[in-house]
Amino acid sequence: MARLLKSVLLISSVLVLFGPVVFAEDITITTYYPSPYGSYSSLQTDKLGVGDNNSDGLFTAADVPTTTGNVWIKGNVGIGTVSPSYKLDVIGDVRATGSVYYGGSSGSANGNLYIKPDYVFKDGYKLMTTEEVEKYLKEQGHLPWMTSVDQEKKDNGGAVNITRMGFETVETVENLQLQIITLSNLIKEQQKEISDLKEKLAPKS
Repeated sequence: MARLLKSVLLISSVLVLFGPVVFAEDITITTYYPSPYGSYSSLQTDKLGVGDNNSDGLFTAADVPTTTGNVWIKGNVGIGTVSPSYKLDVIGDVRATGSVYYGGSSGSANGNLYIKPDYVFKDGYKLMTTEEVEKYLKEQGHLPWMTSVDQEKKDNGGAVNITRMGFETVETVENLQLQIITLSNLIKEQQKEISDLKEKLAPKS
């Protein structure tokens, strides 16, 4: 009897979630062998909501996306794992044919945790000299603009924050570019001084 009751309750939830939502009406169907727990080989719906969106203990139209073809999931999604730790947890390779975007919020494009480091080129940013970078490398064992291996392990365990690393890499490249420009200007000045000295030391005709 307990087995049958569990089957009835689960199918009720599945149909309210996956099937057409008819306002406050609940649809309950009891299934028997070969699908006593509501497992189906195929399922199609025009929009899907998984979870209790407003935490009211009910599964209603408020828990389903308003746009056809959309999916809303309250918890984590696992691909290749039944115990996802992130909003999207994939065990295996990931392929995308389009762009991957970071930041913003649903329906907008703002609210980034990280920003592009154009501040490197603004007044007030302390540009390290090559001597300072050399000293830092000897003392710390990593580039000053990049998170160390030890800090990465402390923050993320065995994972690597690719988003942070990407922004740190851009900041590193911008710093290196400014150092190259500084060294290039220094070389030009030295070349001019050498040319002036050669002119002064050249024998008078």
